[in-house]
Amino acid sequence: MKVNRIVWGSVLVIITSTLVRAQFLELGASVGATTYRGDLSPWFRLEHTGGGGSLYVKNILTKAIQLKHQAGFWVISGADHSYSNPFQQRRGQSFSRSILEVTSRVEYHFLDYRSDKNRPKLTPYITAGIGFFYMLGDLPVTKKVYRMKPVIPIGIGMKYPLGRQWNIGFDVISHKTFTDYLDNRGYISTDPKSSNGNLTGSDWYFVASFHVGYTLYWVRCPKIIPRIDDQQ
Repeated sequence: MKVNRIVWGSVLVIITSTLVRAQFLELGASVGATTYRGDLSPWFRLEHTGGGGSLYVKNILTKAIQLKHQAGFWVISGADHSYSNPFQQRRGQSFSRSILEVTSRVEYHFLDYRSDKNRPKLTPYITAGIGFFYMLGDLPVTKKVYRMKPVIPIGIGMKYPLGRQWNIGFDVISHKTFTDYLDNRGYISTDPKSSNGNLTGSDWYFVASFHVGYTLYWVRCPKIIPRIDDQQ
């Protein structure tokens, strides 16, 4: 739990410090499709696609760099019967889980999509950050598993402006977790043949989403210092 406190504290410090200094904020929402890789899904299968959505606040620091704070709700699932692996066919297990996540990510845009110059507006970007997620639903009863765990999101995206304040975009984000129990099937090293899980390490979940954003602009007024003559 110490790691969770460190990650949670770091996210709060980043969000608070950047929003206080912000002069350009973007508010937005997204909807997307999800999948996961773990003990019940060694590789991606279309029938295991889930969904969800998110809300976000973005601090526009420079023309290239933006800081995105996001709260999302996602559903993931997996099943052994979708694979021909003899071990999975014999095990025959499945799962479905809802996830709540809060993350802060840095986005680096390769082009200034807000520029008035006559050039393509569509810009690609890369993104990475830190955060945490909370697992809803049942957890293993034979092992102590924490519902809240750190997560590292990393991915790529595209963005296109619709006028001065509106924009749309698409991104694909991979989420590295620090648990092997996202699917309730962690590996038991003492008996690999009869264990619930496989030797796949920590589980991952992936989100491909479309987003719509609205940018708020404001200028801070300078402080007025009274003249000495006015005070006499």
